Amino acid sequence: MVLETANERRVTAAGKTTSTRSAGMVAGGGAEDPVSHLASLADPSLDDLVEAVIAWTHLVMGESEIVEACGRFYADNGKVFPDDPFYDTRMSYFFDVFVFERPLASPRAAEYGLASATPYELFIAHVRDPARGVPPAVVERLARLGGFRHALFQIVKLQERTMVVQDLTRPERARHVVTARAGDTFRGLEKKAIFQGFLFPIGDVDQLSHGLVLHPQRANRIIRRFVRLGQKGENFSRRIALAKLANVQIRHLRHRHVDPKIIYQTDLK
Repeated sequence: MVLETANERRVTAAGKTTSTRSAGMVAGGGAEDPVSHLASLADPSLDDLVEAVIAWTHLVMGESEIVEACGRFYADNGKVFPDDPFYDTRMSYFFDVFVFERPLASPRAAEYGLASATPYELFIAHVRDPARGVPPAVVERLARLGGFRHALFQIVKLQERTMVVQDLTRPERARHVVTARAGDTFRGLEKKAIFQGFLFPIGDVDQLSHGLVLHPQRANRIIRRFVRLGQKGENFSRRIALAKLANVQIRHLRHRHVDPKIIYQTDLK
């Protein structure tokens, strides 16, 4: 199931990055460079592409950049700990936000001529240089990730390996057909379930990140009302709304003995 698939990206309680794949790329002693690794892949997966961005950012910008971003993410979205059962999923969500939405704070970003750029934007500018040796087809696959959608979705049609979701955070409420990754299924999900996370175009299909925040269905009406009322205001911010929802979901997970309707109703005022 997509929500339970283990992934290798980690930030420990001490703030140290320990991505299994990334660590091998950025460690000393002649380890493979993330760009060289990406160039060697004939058909990179979504995980391969995102891991390459993380590893390169760690290598070029340093660990402090990721630690600072993680602290800000905790402040906005709620803090998790390594012994939390939902730790891996939430840290995948952090890395998606870090890679695709958070401008880098490091002054070194300006050296690439893209001040206030995200890690993804810097990385793709880097690998577009033919001298890097990344095949054009791989660069194009990476470039398509720029069409990602970070949103609150509701499942409107569900099958084992495909589903149709509706974006609740944009006025057009567009629907998207989502395909499971190789080896994954959507078993365990339910029609009408609401979740938030990143949807990426990869190859000819759309796939979800592992970092999904699944909300309890008992709170569906409260969540939809929160978004609907927020969108009627002049200063509605999709990112702020998503961060607040992520924060509330952690409170729900830590207080499962409490009716989720009470928690969501109290926090989403």
